[in-house]
Amino acid sequence: MRVVDLPRGEADLALRSVRPTSAELVLRKVMHARSVALTSPALARSLGVLHDWSAAPWLAFDRDLASMPAAQWMARHVARSSVVLRTSHYASLLAGAAAGMGVVLLPTPYARVRELVEVRHDATLAASAASWPVDDLWLVGHKSRRELPRVAAVWQALTETLGVVRETVPRGAGRS
Repeated sequence: MRVVDLPRGEADLALRSVRPTSAELVLRKVMHARSVALTSPALARSLGVLHDWSAAPWLAFDRDLASMPAAQWMARHVARSSVVLRTSHYASLLAGAAAGMGVVLLPTPYARVRELVEVRHDATLAASAASWPVDDLWLVGHKSRRELPRVAAVWQALTETLGVVRETVPRGAGRS
């Protein structure tokens, strides 16, 4: 993951978690979702109802993404010793969670991508769970290239695909 400079032509389109402000760019919000603690159904059953976030193994963003809201939440609520994997690669976080390696804090639409479920927690963790981040995802392109057929086709495909994902929520237990 890296930020590309669309006005300089480094890419035709980008997905951004922060709303761009440049007048040279066109954008569309493709997702607005709350993050949740997700894992495989098997690990969720094994963990049962959590009374302490650090009682679970966690998959975390690496230091280069420490400014991400999910990483900041984890820094406040999960002991470093509970982190079993640090990576900047979303697909690795998802694969690790799906394999039952640990719990990951990601927006709810990711639950559907890998059939993940929300980790159950008791009332003592309700306040910290209520502070899980809410994220937006923006599809961004340069105004001068937006109507090029290849760019317009990808824009439409991403909008349609992410529009479907945006409406999903994890199948899981949440608070108990």
